[in-house]
Amino acid sequence: MFRSVVRSSTPSGTAKRAARPLAKGARGLTWVAGAAVLAIPFASPGGPISLVHVALEQPVPLHISGSVSGLRHGLPAVLALTLRSRSDAEVIVSSVTARATGASAGCPVGALSIGAWTGRLAVPAHGNAAAAIPVVLHDATGACAGATWQLAYTSS
Repeated sequence: MFRSVVRSSTPSGTAKRAARPLAKGARGLTWVAGAAVLAIPFASPGGPISLVHVALEQPVPLHISGSVSGLRHGLPAVLALTLRSRSDAEVIVSSVTARATGASAGCPVGALSIGAWTGRLAVPAHGNAAAAIPVVLHDATGACAGATWQLAYTSS
């Protein structure tokens, strides 16, 4: 049970304590008023917490494919990417990464070093855009001559 405590001084200077229960409705009003007073600094502009409307983003249907030719051991090459949008609106891409998930028999997946692309790329609604990622083949033995790699792409 919640009680309010009132202290008052008697003429002799001793403290006298009186307690009385609050009515049920008054307790609720006291709690709501106290919460509102505490919330004001948090919800005001410049306060530690700001209330902002946020829209949840839906995944954008984006298809990425790439090809590279002329790979030679130790020489930089370019993985040419095509980003195809299936969205009804323009898609802005700020990064694309790729990783090798498989390679032709006899060629280790790790023989292909793949960089990343960063920037600002606008892919039109139901359209295409191009980007390029640097790659280097590490194959001193020639085991990867004519090899193909399966790549997984990530974009944001």
